[in-house]
Amino acid sequence: MSRTLWTVISTVALANLLAIVGFVGWLGATGRLNGERVQRLRAVFAETTAQEQARLAAEAAEAEAAARRAAEEEAADRPPIDAGDRLALQAQYDAIMQQRLAQARETLDAMRDALAAERAQLDADLAAFRSEKAAFEAMRARIEAIEGDEQFSKALALYSSLKPADAAAALRVLYEQGRVEQVVAYLDRMEERKASKILGQFEPELAAVLLERLRTRGVVVAGTEEP
Repeated sequence: MSRTLWTVISTVALANLLAIVGFVGWLGATGRLNGERVQRLRAVFAETTAQEQARLAAEAAEAEAAARRAAEEEAADRPPIDAGDRLALQAQYDAIMQQRLAQARETLDAMRDALAAERAQLDADLAAFRSEKAAFEAMRARIEAIEGDEQFSKALALYSSLKPADAAAALRVLYEQGRVEQVVAYLDRMEERKASKILGQFEPELAAVLLERLRTRGVVVAGTEEP
C-alpha cells in the first residue's frame, strides 16, 4: 500500500472518529445521553436478536409460572370442604327446594279450590236464574190465560160495579179457594181508586199480601182509602 493511500484512509477514519466524538458530546451537552442510557444501549447492542427473543420468552414463562404458583398458594390457603360438610350443604339445599316446592303446591291447591268455589257459585246462580225465569214465564202464561178469557172481562166489569165491601167479599171467596192470581188480576185491571177502596175492606195482613202480589206484577197501588 502506498503512503498516499494510507494517508487518505487515516484521514477519513480520524474524521469519522472526530464526528462520532462530537455527536456523543452534543448528546451529552443537550441532556439526550447519560450514564443510564449508555448502559441500556450497551445492553441492547450486547445481545443478538435471537438472544433477545430467547430472553423475552424465558421472562414470559417465568411470569406465567409465578402466576400459577400464586393461584395454587391462594387455593391452598382456603380450607377444603370435607365430605360431611358437603353432605350437610346438599341436605340444606334439598330442604330449601322441598320447602319452596311445598309452598308452590299449596298456592296451586288454593287457586284450584278458589276456582272450584267460584264455578260452583256460578252454577248455583245460573240454576237459580233459570228457575226464576221459568217461574216468571209460567206466571206470565197464567196471567195471559186468565186475562185473555172472555169471562174474565165480564167478571171484572161486575166486580168494578159492586160496592167496595161487596166486591171485597166476592174476591175473598176466590182467595180462599186458592185462586190468588185471579184475585190479583182483577185488582190489577181495575181503576186504581176502585182497587184501593176494595183493598181497604180486607184485614191488614191480607191487604199487605195482595199489595205485594200487585207490586210484583209491576203495578203500584196507592194506599188504602176509606169506602
